[in-house]
Amino acid sequence: MNALPQSIETALEEAGFSGTEILIIKRLLEDDAMTVRELAAKTGKSTGLLDQAIKKLLRKEILDKQWINDTNRYTLHSLDAVAQWMADDLKKKHEMMLRKHQNFEAFITTLKIDKNRPDVHFYEGLQGLAQAYRELLKPGKEILSLIP
Repeated sequence: MNALPQSIETALEEAGFSGTEILIIKRLLEDDAMTVRELAAKTGKSTGLLDQAIKKLLRKEILDKQWINDTNRYTLHSLDAVAQWMADDLKKKHEMMLRKHQNFEAFITTLKIDKNRPDVHFYEGLQGLAQAYRELLKPGKEILSLIP
């Protein structure tokens, strides 16, 4: 069996391939054309699960469906199709990351820190009141008062 290196399997998983889809690709690298039942016998997966994964791979144009000897058989379209899917996925992820970065930069530029705003302090109890009066009597400070 043409075993895929673990790094390639990980890259396929990150690109959105399920474990079942990767298993189908690996089996079709070994055998040229297989039916769903043959895949189920070789992988140990149910035909329903394999059928769903095969439909996804057909939509991604990675598998081809062929009518051979009165049965539908599935073949790997080409390894270039897998490589193209990976390249497209990488491009989409790169564009998404750039968009997120631009959105973050736009958000940061909207934030303006006003250095001229008054300081706000909270004083509690009699000691706090005394401290507030001392602060109030210091020369050169602005006084903001709120009266109910």
